[in-house]
Amino acid sequence: MNQVPNNSNNSLVLRLAVMFAVSAALLLTALGSTTYWLLDHEFRKDETRVLDDTVALLETIFRQNEDLVETLQREIPLDMEALHFHQYQLRILDEHGAKLYETRRFPTLSSDFLARVPIYQEGGLGEGVVWQQGETSFLVVQALAIREKGSREKIRLQVAMDTSQKTRTLTAYRRAMFLLVSLGVLLAAFLAGLISRRGLRPLSLMTRLVQRLKVDQLHQRFSSRRWPQELVPLAQEFDRLLDEIQVGMERLSHFSTDLAHELRTPLTSMMLQAEVTLAQERSLEVYQDVLGSSVEELERLSTLVERLLLLARTEAARPHLEPQEIKVRELVENLVEYHLTAHPRDQVVIQVPEDALLVADRRLVEMALGNLLSNASKYSVFPVRIEWLEHSNEWIIAVQDRGPGIAAEHLPYLFDRLYRVDTSRTTASHGLGLALVRSAMRAHGGDVHLHSSMGQGSRFQLHFPRPNSSTTLHSAG
Repeated sequence: MNQVPNNSNNSLVLRLAVMFAVSAALLLTALGSTTYWLLDHEFRKDETRVLDDTVALLETIFRQNEDLVETLQREIPLDMEALHFHQYQLRILDEHGAKLYETRRFPTLSSDFLARVPIYQEGGLGEGVVWQQGETSFLVVQALAIREKGSREKIRLQVAMDTSQKTRTLTAYRRAMFLLVSLGVLLAAFLAGLISRRGLRPLSLMTRLVQRLKVDQLHQRFSSRRWPQELVPLAQEFDRLLDEIQVGMERLSHFSTDLAHELRTPLTSMMLQAEVTLAQERSLEVYQDVLGSSVEELERLSTLVERLLLLARTEAARPHLEPQEIKVRELVENLVEYHLTAHPRDQVVIQVPEDALLVADRRLVEMALGNLLSNASKYSVFPVRIEWLEHSNEWIIAVQDRGPGIAAEHLPYLFDRLYRVDTSRTTASHGLGLALVRSAMRAHGGDVHLHSSMGQGSRFQLHFPRPNSSTTLHSAG
């Protein structure tokens, strides 16, 4: 048995590893991005709180001290010394824009940048605007402070908090996260490959079992092994297929044997008659009798071949069906008149409504029902009843007789080719009629069912599936 080539491009293990790797990349990226956003958000909240406190302190100093610059020169170094993690720089302008005070490391901010920084009134600063130059970054806010005294005095506070350390921390975090995600993806792909190979081992075992199957090993069954739950349906389907193949092989073997017997009997008869006739000179009448007997045997062989060809064409007819609306009552009456003409008409009961319609291939329906009526004419005890039944998903034509019935041991094989219940009828039947019936029904997607009891008669039912398209049909009543 040829082995299936290993195509790495279609490897299930590779696909699972890639899917695991992509999933891990998405998950780790989402987690890292969320953590990065939360960390940056917390940093920003902390910076905003410190800026609020700083501006509030400066506003308090401005209101309570007449000599603002002297007080700032004394208080600001002390405040900045207390803030180890949030160093800030300060610039104070008067209401005309003249600089009143500025710390030594206040950044050089352009006028365009300052124009983009909103000037807040008392009651909240917002988040500020980031200014960055090289590796140095500041979070800048502007606020307007007012001191009530004889005349309203205004100053503008510009506070720039050094966020360079935070920026470096976040940059290092991004790099570390990128490295961790890359390593995580590679590790996930590697582990996924190992896990997938181990998880798919039962499937590989099933593949090897299928590859080792041979015609003489069709008795093996997959369900006898313990498979993972996902493979149990596949094992059951393999067993079902093996059952069908085994039954088909057995029936094919029986069919070959029976066909050889069917062909050997007339050929042997003709050979013996010819040898005996040629053994010595015979009269003209003897030669005529021998030739007449040979012609009968040849006609029987010709009929057998024609019916086998008809069976083969019927089995291949499904893709070429010509479905049409058939008036069932008219069809049944015509077939009864043709096949049961030797029996009194009152012995045939037709229970088919006048308006019953069937959508099917007329030629195959005539062949299937005609074979049943032909068998009824030969083997049944009359009266014979023909019924029409209609269901939501199928139509049924039934042929019921009151004959002796068929023994249970014959029922599984009755529709096989060349199978005969009465083997003494070698000249009357080839055992192909019911095989043709089943083949015609399966060509329609339906089937033929038989219910028979000894001493109570037999009932054949032709089951036709109703098509999906809407067809107006009437009940049998």
